[in-house]
Amino acid sequence: MSTNELENVSENEVKLKNSSLIDSENCFYVGMIYILFSLIWILIVLYNRFYTSPASFILIIPLILFTIGYFNCDKFNVDLQNDVFRITFISVGLLLSLPLLKFFTETKPNKQLDHVIYLAMIFVLVSYYHVWLPLENRHTWKAIQSCFETFSVTFYIFALTIFFLM
Repeated sequence: MSTNELENVSENEVKLKNSSLIDSENCFYVGMIYILFSLIWILIVLYNRFYTSPASFILIIPLILFTIGYFNCDKFNVDLQNDVFRITFISVGLLLSLPLLKFFTETKPNKQLDHVIYLAMIFVLVSYYHVWLPLENRHTWKAIQSCFETFSVTFYIFALTIFFLM
């Protein structure tokens, strides 16, 4: 290959990578999704009084992750989206593990722990909904699914911490 052909290949790769970045409109929507889900998370924590638990420090994880997502939404591309959402075995693991955790807590009843487990299961199930959107809008739905999965994983960690602390 000549030097000119290599430059053309390099320019095409850069164009391809840049074209796969989400546009500013979708970045705005993804950012708003992270803000909305941060507010929903705060309301869930306040309404259920999870902040009174000794394990409440775990409840800040979604806010940190949503903040990172908000400030990096302009760097999202198709490759990143495919890497992040290719593996969903965590959700399957949650569906299998949560009933076991519930079984173990029957010997030591804890109403707050039951409530957290049910919330985690609900959010993991909601994250499985699929909405078919045009390619240029898929980032927004993937962000919503990611938020629901973040809720469920955090509740699962919170439930495990409550189980072992109390």
